Formats: sequence, structure tokens, C-alpha cells
Amino acid sequence: MNHKLLRNKKCYGSIARINGLKFEHKIVEYCKKNKYQVVCKLRTKYPQLTMNGYFQVYRNTKVSSIYNKKTTRKADIYYQDGKYTIGISVKMSNRGTQLQIVSLSNFIIYCKYNKIKVSDEIIPGMERNYEPVC
Repeated sequence: MNHKLLRNKKCYGSIARINGLKFEHKIVEYCKKNKYQVVCKLRTKYPQLTMNGYFQVYRNTKVSSIYNKKTTRKADIYYQDGKYTIGISVKMSNRGTQLQIVSLSNFIIYCKYNKIKVSDEIIPGMERNYEPVC
């Protein structure tokens, strides 16, 4: 086995994380420079936000999940205005792909956790119509 190739393969994840973190910092700097426009855009979904906040890159990527385990945080940066924290996911277009596959049972657990009513009567219909993509 080519150990140099193996070593390089292991580095790809680290390189991607470093590039992603650099990109997140650039986005935060952009948001700081264009705070009025960015916060106005956020207000279309979160009208309660004030202009008194700040943008920051999340430091800790592990958070508690609904299964009492740790999971990776889905937001990369956030806007904090003292009362509210809005997480924002940052993606580098044309440089990578993110894919999440959710099982039907995990989707139902997630819905119930977020107080989205999923009655036991519709679960059989969801199971019948659930077709995995791959």
C-alpha cells in the first residue's frame, strides 16, 4: 500500500475543515461590514432581532442531541443580539457537497421532539410511501 497516498487521504478531511473555517471567518467579517443589510435580511424570518448584536463563528462543534448523545452542530456562525441567538449554516458553493440521510424513525422522533404532531394513524402511510433515495 502506498503510505504517502494514505497519509494524503487522511489530510483531506483536515484540509476541508481548515478551508471551511477560513471561509466562515470571511463570512463573519462580511456580515460585520454589512451588518445592517444582513440583519435586515435575517429579520424577514426573525422580526424580533435588533441591530445591537454581533456575528461570531461557533467554537464548539459538538452539542447535545435529542438522543442524549453528542452530535455535530449544524450551524457554523451565529448572530447574537442579547436576547436571541440565530445559527447560520455556511456552505462553500462548487467546492463540496453536504448530504444528510435521515431514517423515517429518526424523522418521527425529531418531529415529536420539536412538538410537531405525528399521529400513530399516519405512520403506516408514511412507511408505505417512504422510498430511500439510494
